[in-house]
Amino acid sequence: MTIPGELVLVDEVPRAFADRVVEAFRERESSPFSIALSGGDTARACYESLAEHGGSCIDWWQVDVYWGDERCV
Repeated sequence: MTIPGELVLVDEVPRAFADRVVEAFRERESSPFSIALSGGDTARACYESLAEHGGSCIDWWQVDVYWGDERCV
């Protein structure tokens, strides 16, 4: 578990992202769970890793998914 605000260096960002999302979902204190998604190549790789390595660990019916786009700013 990471401490909020702690700098964590990883070798593989997409896999670390997937692991952290699954960890956060499992440790949540209440339902539902929310996640905000962005676009881009790095984000795509992270979402693909989450689907491959952690998608079955999350009850997606309990997840609110939001989409953000910096072009709207």
